[in-house]
Amino acid sequence: MVTRIPSLASLRAFEAVARHLSFRRAAEELFVTHAAISHQIKSLESELGVKLFKRNSRSVTLTDEGSQYYPVIRDSLDAIAKGTENLKREKGYEELIVQSYSSFINAWLLPRLTQFQSQNPMIHVRIKTSFEDADFERQQFDVGIFNGPFSDEHLYTLELFSIDMFPVCSPALISASSPLDQPADLAHHVLLQIPSIKNEPDDWVLWLSAAGVDIDKVQFGPVYDNYPLALQAALEGQGLVMARRPFAAAELANGRLIQPFNLSVNEPASWIQVIKHKPEPGSAVYLFTKWLKHEIGSDLNFRAGR
Repeated sequence: MVTRIPSLASLRAFEAVARHLSFRRAAEELFVTHAAISHQIKSLESELGVKLFKRNSRSVTLTDEGSQYYPVIRDSLDAIAKGTENLKREKGYEELIVQSYSSFINAWLLPRLTQFQSQNPMIHVRIKTSFEDADFERQQFDVGIFNGPFSDEHLYTLELFSIDMFPVCSPALISASSPLDQPADLAHHVLLQIPSIKNEPDDWVLWLSAAGVDIDKVQFGPVYDNYPLALQAALEGQGLVMARRPFAAAELANGRLIQPFNLSVNEPASWIQVIKHKPEPGSAVYLFTKWLKHEIGSDLNFRAGR
């Protein structure tokens, strides 16, 4: 008797949720909706007749059955991926997995990626988004693009660029009763926040200090766990957000966002590329790195690194 195997889609969803312990992050990695991930997990649990996750409003954890099932599925999917990659190499194709934050990928990399693919048709690029930095023990990728500093002597890093930050908002937010003529006017508006990482100073604290605005006189609003969400809230007129120039360039150019003040501050850390070792000339990593540095150097919204 042949045992029926669950669908690959449901197994990939389970592996991603188990690895991240987050339905949202799994959905972003697989480029599907949160609802689609939930549906796949429910279907898998129904088919197996067991609960794989314990869920509440704040956390996701594996059940005993889920903990038992996860390494089996993880290793099986890894074996499929490696077997597929070996077959592609025999045919002359090479897969390149690139991972970065959703802000960098959605706002900057994806619109340019077709150019790299057209120049390198034998390289198949696979994109992964993350809110976390490089961890080669838990994540599988060839090139990571993250906000530094990053210190791991076992990995090869390359400084790529630095970014200016400044407040932006929807034009609809400004009115006669709530102007934004000078930084002190921020006291009459809501400031949207993004959590700081790596013990770095808060974006707003840095800018308000440079602008000479007393932090106790401003009103902080909702905290969004990633930059794209906060930027979307600003587009909808919910408040001002600290923008990174390259990631808000399109909205500033088309007038959906405005920069009410000329003052900018430097993001505390530079952005870096992280790979396992120095790339061999002609390899997929080498060709992508060369292309990436050229594209960054051609974009005036960046301050290019070394």
